[in-house]
Amino acid sequence: MLALKRDFAGAAVAFARYFDAGPGHWADRATVTLACQVHELEVLYGRDAADAMIGEVLGAAYREVADQDRRTLLAERIGGLAVRDDGWRPVETSVARLAVRRDEAVAADAIFRFDIADIAALRAKIPHARHGGLDAN
Repeated sequence: MLALKRDFAGAAVAFARYFDAGPGHWADRATVTLACQVHELEVLYGRDAADAMIGEVLGAAYREVADQDRRTLLAERIGGLAVRDDGWRPVETSVARLAVRRDEAVAADAIFRFDIADIAALRAKIPHARHGGLDAN
């Protein structure tokens, strides 16, 4: 929610702490959650907003993630998101570029979208959002 309100710094700190604190086995799901969030920002506000979030998460990774291995993993995966193609999709990008297992990527995407019957209708309710530009799915 912080990122949707354009509080990228606050969202980045919260995500970095989340990535650092959870059990190691769910790093893939956390990565895909970040990819889904970045994708939503890009759809709603454009690539510059998504890039700003990526930059904030990278900085927060170095400031907030205490575990060196997790910090390195998060930084590598953020780097993969930074070079995403136009029209990218979170699941496919996570598998192809971020070394996330497909089953974990699909599960994380489903959790991210849980209980949202129509994401386009939800996006329409967010004030000042730039809708379009990328496929809503």
